[in-house]
Amino acid sequence: MYPFSGSGCGDMKPHNSKAINTCTPEIYGLLPVPEGPLTISGEVPPPTDLDRPSILLSVAIPTFRESQNIPILIDRLTGLLDQLIPRQYELIVIDDDSPDRTWEVAANIASYYPQLRVMRRRGERGLSTAVIRGWQVAGVRF
Repeated sequence: MYPFSGSGCGDMKPHNSKAINTCTPEIYGLLPVPEGPLTISGEVPPPTDLDRPSILLSVAIPTFRESQNIPILIDRLTGLLDQLIPRQYELIVIDDDSPDRTWEVAANIASYYPQLRVMRRRGERGLSTAVIRGWQVAGVRF
């Protein structure tokens, strides 16, 4: 049913057929967590990759204890969005320091999904604040 072979922690194959090990300790650069008030400015942050087309869609994905589900969700979303708006979107996982290390699983698969960005929050919890923090680092403004 899922586009992955395997389940849980270990080697998995996403829609692009590259094997992914979701349990390795290697971490690919996490986003810094914004500090200060939970507000959103009208300013768009400068692009970090000049070869990347402008972002048309930013998807904030708040997570907690989702290490089993995050690879499947990211694979499905990228499979769909790559067809509709290739390279013009970003998926931002905002994890509340899950004990199952959801942030680490997401960070490890980020090298296979260039549009995936990951943030690990410590000391700040909750769905609404996670979404706001995601909006604060988003490459598109609503």
